[in-house]
Amino acid sequence: MLCFWYILRVANPDPQAVQSALRDFVEPRILDDVMTAAERLESAAERRLFIKQLRERFGVLPSSAEERISSASDETFEVWMKRMWTATSLEELLRPA
Repeated sequence: MLCFWYILRVANPDPQAVQSALRDFVEPRILDDVMTAAERLESAAERRLFIKQLRERFGVLPSSAEERISSASDETFEVWMKRMWTATSLEELLRPA
C-alpha cells in the first residue's frame, strides 16, 4: 500500500487514469479500498501540514487542538483552513463551524 501511495505522490498521475488502469487488474471492492486508503492518507497529510502552519502562526498548540484538527470532519476542516488567514487567535480559528 505504501509503495502505491509513494508512486502516486511522486508521479502525480491523474486519479481517474489510475483508477481506470487498475480496474483491469483489481476487483472493484479492492479498488474502492485502495482509493479510500489513498484519500485518507492525503487527508492526514493535509492536516499535518495545517498543524505545522498553525504552530508557525500561533506557537505551541495544545494537544487537544491537534486532536480536534486530526479528527474533525472534512467540512469543518475546510472551514478552519479558510479561517487561517483571518483568525487572530487559535480559539477564533477553531470555534465551531
